Amino acid sequence: MKHAWIAIMAGLAASAAAPLEEVPWPEGYRAWTHVKSAYLGPGHPAAPKYEGLHSIYANAPAMQGYRTGRFPVGAVIAYDQLDATVAATGIEPAARKFVDVMRKGPDGWVFGEYSADGKTRLVTAAQGVKQCAGCHARPGTQDGVFSRYGE
Repeated sequence: MKHAWIAIMAGLAASAAAPLEEVPWPEGYRAWTHVKSAYLGPGHPAAPKYEGLHSIYANAPAMQGYRTGRFPVGAVIAYDQLDATVAATGIEPAARKFVDVMRKGPDGWVFGEYSADGKTRLVTAAQGVKQCAGCHARPGTQDGVFSRYGE
C-alpha cells in the first residue's frame, strides 16, 4: 500500500510539473471562418495594447463551439490585431501588431501570442496561464470565449 501511495504521489507531481504544450502559429487562419471584426479606440479600457482593428477567426471545431456554447478539444481561435489609421473618410487597417491564439486542449484553453510575422512567440503557454486565463475564466464568457459569432 505504501508503494502504491508513493507511485500515485510521484505521478501527480510529474503531471503538475509537466510543461504545457505550446500553441502553434495558426497556419492559414485567415482562410478560417471570420467571426467578427471591431475597432477599439484610445479610450477603451483594453488600450493601448488592443487599440486598433482586430479580426477573429475560428477553425471548424471552434465554429462548433460558437454554435453550441461548448468548445471541443481542437478548437482554435486566432485574434489578429492591427494598427489603424483613422481619417475623416473612415478607419483603415495598418500594420499587424500581433496575433493571439487560443487552443482548447483536454485540460482547457491554452494561450499564446505571436509577433506580427508569426516568427516570434511573445507569450508562451506558461505565461498565458498568468496573462490570459484569468480574464477568459470570468463570468460572461462563453466557455472562456468573449466573442460571439453573428453578433
